[in-house]
Order: sequence, then structure tokens, then C-alpha cells
Amino acid sequence: MENHLINHNNHLLASTLRLKANADARREARGYVSFTSYALPRITALLRAVLEEPEVDLQPIARKKFGDDLCLKLPRLLKESGSSEYIRQHLPRILSSLATDDRTSTLFAATTVKGIYINLRLSDSAIFRFLEDVLSTGSRYGESDMWRHWGIVVDYSSPNLAKSLHAGHIRSTIIGHIVSNLAEAAGAVVYRTNHVNDLGGVGYLIEGFDRWHHLLPSGSTPGQQLAALYLLFRSLQRLSDGGAPAPEFEASRDKVAACFPGVSTSASFLSAFAAYKSAAISIQERLERGDGEVVARWKTLVSWSLDEFQRFYQLLGVSIEFVLGESFYLPGALELIGGAVRSGAALVWTAEHAAEVEHRMSELLAREEISSPLFDSIVKEAKQDVGATVIPLSDRERVVILRADGVSIYTSRDLEAIRFRAQTFNPKRIVYEVGVEQNEHFTQLFAAARKLALCPADTELVHVAHESYLDASTKKKLSSRDGSSGVEELLSSTITYFKNKYGADAGFSSEETDRIARQLGVGSIIFNDIKKDKKYPVEVQADLSRMHEEFEKSGGAYVVYTACRARSIIRKWGKDLPSIESCAESASFDPAEIELIKEISVYPLKVADAARNDSPAILAQYLLDLARSYSSYYASFPVIKGDEVHNHRLVITKAVQTVLENGLLLCAIECPERI
Repeated sequence: MENHLINHNNHLLASTLRLKANADARREARGYVSFTSYALPRITALLRAVLEEPEVDLQPIARKKFGDDLCLKLPRLLKESGSSEYIRQHLPRILSSLATDDRTSTLFAATTVKGIYINLRLSDSAIFRFLEDVLSTGSRYGESDMWRHWGIVVDYSSPNLAKSLHAGHIRSTIIGHIVSNLAEAAGAVVYRTNHVNDLGGVGYLIEGFDRWHHLLPSGSTPGQQLAALYLLFRSLQRLSDGGAPAPEFEASRDKVAACFPGVSTSASFLSAFAAYKSAAISIQERLERGDGEVVARWKTLVSWSLDEFQRFYQLLGVSIEFVLGESFYLPGALELIGGAVRSGAALVWTAEHAAEVEHRMSELLAREEISSPLFDSIVKEAKQDVGATVIPLSDRERVVILRADGVSIYTSRDLEAIRFRAQTFNPKRIVYEVGVEQNEHFTQLFAAARKLALCPADTELVHVAHESYLDASTKKKLSSRDGSSGVEELLSSTITYFKNKYGADAGFSSEETDRIARQLGVGSIIFNDIKKDKKYPVEVQADLSRMHEEFEKSGGAYVVYTACRARSIIRKWGKDLPSIESCAESASFDPAEIELIKEISVYPLKVADAARNDSPAILAQYLLDLARSYSSYYASFPVIKGDEVHNHRLVITKAVQTVLENGLLLCAIECPERI
């Protein structure tokens, strides 16, 4: 019999390979910006060459505090010789090399010894070169070739069929998207992947839609109807699982009567729901066997959900190229399980295995090496796993990959996903942006993948874990349902807030006002989310007016305003920027300007650091600090005042604008043309 699910997956595979080829070609066509072309990496490389020393530690310092700009240390020499010998023997040679080499003698205006450190003061020409880096690189300033030829799979969002995107999905989508942006900026080709759960409970949904489609809210989208159907099914399931006691049955009598006409007693409901459940399980089995009729109906439901998810993604400005659901990995997962058993890496867990675990744990308990609660937990799990196929990880830990009833679970499909991604994308890293509550799952998943050798040993498997959205009043995690409705309302109300506050009297067209309000509203929500490190929760106020105030205080809108202010100054100038050469001939820098230029120059390093640590917070904090620095600078150093124009300040302003706009774009925040 023809397997229509496998046919569908074959089409998805062909599409995936085409998308991969396109992604690879786009990455190469874009080209690369050399990391060592930027100021601080460039100077570091120069010092390595001049001093013939591979390890050079170069850190920016504040001229106002230290009188200089950079602090130089040679860690290897210091470690090998000790402080006294380093100061006596090596420092004089280092100073001489810096003074006599043409490349460094013009770069540094002064060198000062401070203990084991050498402080370096940059020449004005070197400072101007910092600005030239920004202006010549433009919209690509901050990109690098750090991860050139690296493929990186980033798995994020991962919603469930028929469920609304809730707060956890929104946070995963935001952070995962920005992590992907950072990796691309570092030179990698990124394969953005949405691992949709399109298998769980499908039989219940198909059977439920046939029975109850007339009960679903009219006027709503198919995706919204599907979400309503899921909630209806879950409420009936909870009633059935609880045995339908009298009080609960009475409270649900109207719903039960609508779903099961003629059912009027608790017993008859339990019988009717059991029949529905049996029919649903049969449909699920037909789907997994590739039955043509069921696969066609399932594909329709999947398309409804994906359309609903896309509405959120468009609002957030997110595009996830590779959408492969759990169904795609099901056939391969079953083959993987069989291969693991044949190789001996996996085994069917027996009562004898469980008894052996209990015996070993009893010995540990007797020696007081484990506690009684831990003993009980380990033994209970060992007995529960009897009949299942497992991958042993240690004496007390194993990963279940096939249930005792022969049904695969999401762990086995996750293992197949790792195998598929390793073979298809040949990635250096496979990154999962998923909530912190999945820590144990990914720890075990990665250990099992290593044991089965599903990917090369040097492929990084990374769980980027985020904390949850919390109700600010109770400090409790938002439920999936509350998180879904709350986030959607939060998005729309925040856009309205910015429209009312900043668009009413601005003189913009209605279309431009709507666009600016959306950019400010969505951008503020994103910035509020990523400003804190992902390991901290994000609190959501029930009073939305307080949330809107918090969004402004978090700084996202402030960074956008600062970028727009810098752009408005350049727009007011209305001419080509003065050349770096003309500025160097006619101006000298105030110490405050030098500090601002040095702050601009570390942007590529911040992008690289944020990419290495999968941390949008590093970039967000840098952008906020730079916006504050420029606002302070602008208040004390006018750029255009009447007929007086300071050319070098125009160049500094353009550099600030470039960095802020580039950084905001990496943070998935659009900067309006004007505010």
C-alpha cells in the first residue's frame, strides 16, 4: 500500500535541499567582512607581528581616568618569566620595539608603563581611522568572518498544532531569531528551523472536527477554530480522566449534550467519550501508516495552524525558512530505534534490569550515598520503564525511545532530527532555543545522540534556555492559554499606545503613523525581553498601561529615538559627509569625543561576543550604553548650531547612527525613517 506520509516527507526533503542550496548561495554571494579589518583586532594583530608574540591582551581604557586609550599585556611572557623578570627584561624591549617600528610609532602618540601593563595613547590619525572603519563598511559594520564556513542550525519557536502561540513560544521566537541574526553577522550560514509538533493528538482533532465543527466559533479563522477545538477536546478529556463525578458533570452538562447528543448521564458520557477516543486512536494509527485520506485531512489542519502562526511571525518581523514537523522525522526515528537495538546501544528494558537497578541503589542507600527519596524515585522509574526500549546512559539513568506499547515518542524523533540535521546541513553547531524547563530533556537527548554517534564529535549541541513570562502580581508562570491571549493583547495594545502618544500631532500620514507605531511597539517589546539575560524571567503586568510604561523605561524606544535623532542631524545637513581627511586636517578631538569613538569601535567585538555566548542581552546593553553616551555628548557638543558646523562631529554622528541602526536590525527591531 502506498504510504502518503512518506510521499509527503519526500517532497519536504526535496524542498529542504533546495532551500539549503539557496541559503548557502546567499551566504557566499553576500561575501564576508574580515574581523581583523576592525580597529582593535587590527591593532592586536599588528602588535603580535611587531612584538613577535602570539598572545597579546589589548583592552580599551578611559583616557579621562588613565590618560591613555589602550592597555597592553603579554600573558605568555608574564606567566613564563614572572612579574619582576617581565618588568626588568621584557618591558624595555617591548617599549623599544613600539617606538622604533614605523607601523606603531605613528599609531601611538605615547606609551606609559604601569607596573606589568603598558598603556597606549592613540594618535589623532588613528582615532580618525576608527571612524573610517564605520563609514567605509556602512550597513555591514559589525559583521565578521569569525564563523566563516560554519553551518549553524537554530531550532526555535516550535509551536504545537492547533494551539495558539503562547508566551513561551513568543520568547523562544524572539531570542532564537536574534541568536540566528548574530550567527549570520559572525559569518555563519544559518538554517532557521521550526520544529512544529504536528503529530500529538492529531487523531482527536480530525475526529473531533468531523463531529463538532458546527460548535466552533463562526467568523474566526480556520486556525482559531482549530485552537478552539483543541480546548474543547481537552476539557472533555479532563472530565473523562477524572471519572466525570457528579459536580463536574453537572457543570459541563450543556457542553456534553452538544458534543454527544442524547448523552445525559455520567456513565453514558464516559462510554461515548471512550468510543470517540477509540475512533481517534484509529485515525492516528492510519496517519502514521500513511493512509491517503487521513494524510490529506491532516495536511489541511497543519496548513490552518501554520497560517495562524505566520500572523504572529509577520507582526514580529520573523521568517523561519525550514518548517519541518515531528511527522517528518517519524519514519527515520523508527529506523533509528531498530538500528540502535541491533547495535546494542539500545535495549528492551526488562523486570530483571529494574531489579538490578533496585539492588545497586539499595547498596548505595545502605552506605548513605543516596537519600531515601532519591532511591524511591530511581526505583520507581526503573519499574515504570519495563517493556520500553531505552538507551542506558549510566547505572541509574536511561533515555526511553520507544514506549512499551511500541509507540515512538518525541525523544526518538528529536534524535532522528539531530541525525538528519547533521547529515543534511553538516553544521558546526545545532542550537535549540527552548525554555529552561526542558533542561533535563536536552541533557539526556545530547548524551543519547553522542552515544549513538548521530553527529560528528566536534558538532556542538547547544540548549539556549530561556526563563518564562511571569504574572507580575503572583510571580507565577503564565499558563499557555493566558500567555497566548495576553501576548496578543499586549502586542496590539502597545502598538496603539505608541500611536496615540507619538503619532497624533506628528503630521505623518495615517499609513506612516501606523508603521512607526508598529515599529516602536514591537521593538519595545523585543528590547524589554532581551535586555535582561535569557536566564531571567520577564514579568507581565495585568495592567497594560503599566506594561507600556515599563517598555519605554527598558530603553528600546530610547535607542530608536537616539538613532532617529542622529539621522535627523545628517538629514538637516543635507550634503555629502565631510571626508575623513578634511576632518583630520582641520579638527582635533576632545577627550569626550575620543571616548565616544572608542565606544563605537568596540561594536564588532560586542557582536562577536554576543554570537559566541548566544546572548542578545550583550548587544542590547551595548546599544543602550552607546545611545546614552551619544545623548550626553550631543548635549555638550553641538553638531550644527546656526551657521556653525563641526565637520568631525557630523562624522561621529553618522558613525553613531550606523552602529545603532545596524545593532537594532540584529535585534530584529526596525528603526523608523523619522519620529
